[in-house]
Amino acid sequence: MSSQKESVPYAPLIVEPRFNRSGFQSQFELPSDSAFFADMRLAGVGFSSASGATTYNGLLGAEVPIRQISLLDGGTVLEQVDFQGWRPLQKVNSRNDRNISMQRYLSHNALGFISEGRVDLRGQVNYGGNDQVDVALNPTNTVGISDAQSEQAWISLKEVFGMLRAMAIVPTNVFTQLRVVIEYSTSTKLVAANTKTDLQTTPPILLVDELLPSDVKRNAMTTFQGVRFNAVEQDSFLLPAVTGMTDVAGNRTISQTINTQLKGFNSRYVRDLILKFTPTTDQLTGTGANKLYGQLGSQATYGRNIQVRVNGVDTLPQGGAQGSMRQLAMTTDAMGTLNLLWSQYTIGPQDTNAIGAIVGQTIAEMSPFACDVEALVEDLQVIVTRDGVFGNADLSATIRVDAFARIPKSIVVTQGGKYSVMYDQE
Repeated sequence: MSSQKESVPYAPLIVEPRFNRSGFQSQFELPSDSAFFADMRLAGVGFSSASGATTYNGLLGAEVPIRQISLLDGGTVLEQVDFQGWRPLQKVNSRNDRNISMQRYLSHNALGFISEGRVDLRGQVNYGGNDQVDVALNPTNTVGISDAQSEQAWISLKEVFGMLRAMAIVPTNVFTQLRVVIEYSTSTKLVAANTKTDLQTTPPILLVDELLPSDVKRNAMTTFQGVRFNAVEQDSFLLPAVTGMTDVAGNRTISQTINTQLKGFNSRYVRDLILKFTPTTDQLTGTGANKLYGQLGSQATYGRNIQVRVNGVDTLPQGGAQGSMRQLAMTTDAMGTLNLLWSQYTIGPQDTNAIGAIVGQTIAEMSPFACDVEALVEDLQVIVTRDGVFGNADLSATIRVDAFARIPKSIVVTQGGKYSVMYDQE
């Protein structure tokens, strides 16, 4: 993209929202009958709170006000993303150095880890304190008392929308009413102080680069035949609370198995399936503040086993994916690099010296599961087994399982410059 932009004349354009209401919605519309590079960016996304400063959720940082984001052409939905559901997985699906060096400055979140202390080669002597892994120091992630005093996010829409990732240039003589629509949430669960009822969203802007008259622009507008891309679509189901455990031998844990038919992906070719185990209860520290990841993480559960059945056939061998490390390995195979720690993925010891204080807030709170599917789905079942545990409310509470699937779609231009959006059946 950068080398192409260097050889093509273009003009940067700041697009103000044509509609903006704090805490509700912002809409941006691009000029028609032109062409724009696909690397569109949002800037100025964030919160302010007149009642006093606080800090953002550690997963999304200043991006956290966005509940849903859509790319539309008039009334046609080109792509739509559950931002607070999917975006935390995108953030974790990254290298540690990228989160430390770039994302913390663009998003003002708290991802990326460092090791503190030093141990000699024999492992016998600590120099400079305990040898620990903790969250890298955040540059700043302040929700201020005004827009000017709040940290604000910069978001690449090519990361968010598969359609833009698959394109170099977007012709608006084809997409004549191209819009980006942001829907917000001002939930008190999105910042550290869970008493914040006066959160206001900062007014964002859309940054785009419009091609100036050239052969490249003319070709982009006259020869565009369509685009093929992977879209993220979603379904969900609940794991009800597990009850009945008592402090009696043989009854301290109770197993629960839920078999759910997900109909949202029927007649779709599904590349892979990603499950996020979203807590439905408040995730609070001992002082009553929201934990670093709050309710945007993925709750680990005790004794978890997962089976995915596609068109009547189990896709996972040996009775399913059982054991946290096996599940983590499969998730990494399907998604790629994951910027998380073992203590965040599994139910593990909570008093170890190897974990720093900030990471301590995230133990067992980032435990998604993913597997390859690569099939045209007519019937998709997900079977989840877990154990409720006496005395542990988080492990026994109701959990909403957000199921995301990456699905191939095409936009095909027909005669007369019209186009159709269709699901690929490969």
